[in-house]
Amino acid sequence: MLQAIDRTDVFTTLEAARKSGQIALLVGPTGIGKSDILRQCASAVNETAPGGQSPILLHIADVVSTPRGLAAGLLAQLDVLWRGTARSGLAVLKSRMRTAHVSAIVVDEAHRLAANSLEFLRELHEATGVSVILAGPLRLRGQLLAKAPELAHHVTHIHAISAWVSPTDILPFIKTGSDNRKRRSYWERVAIARRVARMAGGNMRRALQILSAARREASRRHRALSAHLLDETTCQFLDAV
Repeated sequence: MLQAIDRTDVFTTLEAARKSGQIALLVGPTGIGKSDILRQCASAVNETAPGGQSPILLHIADVVSTPRGLAAGLLAQLDVLWRGTARSGLAVLKSRMRTAHVSAIVVDEAHRLAANSLEFLRELHEATGVSVILAGPLRLRGQLLAKAPELAHHVTHIHAISAWVSPTDILPFIKTGSDNRKRRSYWERVAIARRVARMAGGNMRRALQILSAARREASRRHRALSAHLLDETTCQFLDAV
């Protein structure tokens, strides 16, 4: 039986890596809440770290995954507008990260990074001593070994998170609209499944109860189940149990 997410445990692992300036991996199935955990950890560090030692949180889906795009994304987080080669970006980052007291580089969707971008991160880590935390799917560790073995061998902390329920488990239970005339697109159903998985906190029984309550409410209103309706119904459901 897989265990539900223990966010305190995850935070402890990531914080240990950050304070020691090491490289860590956070891996888990898509939609399980890795991005939410990273944002919460970054927010907690911003509130408690002395001297402005805050982490940079970068979502790779929002930047180009090449070394130049990675440099631009990191520098943008430091309020630096920059254009140039990846090598010049690396030099600017080394200088700017020291003056900004950056304590960690947190990269979400790290499996999207190209091999030379991972090598860029390794060089930056070695030059500055700043911790690097990479988050992605369960295959991320294997990808690192294949694409950037030197970086992979520097990894000292690996935290895998899992749950009793994942979006894939819930997807078959998400039906069409109340009158069955509107067929929901696959990605709409996936978005709702991810939402339910987070709301249920890893409990399949709770997930199905939430869905059942939301479908009843959708039927009562003669509407298809939507993310907004799901959120509204879930609040009512959780208040009642």
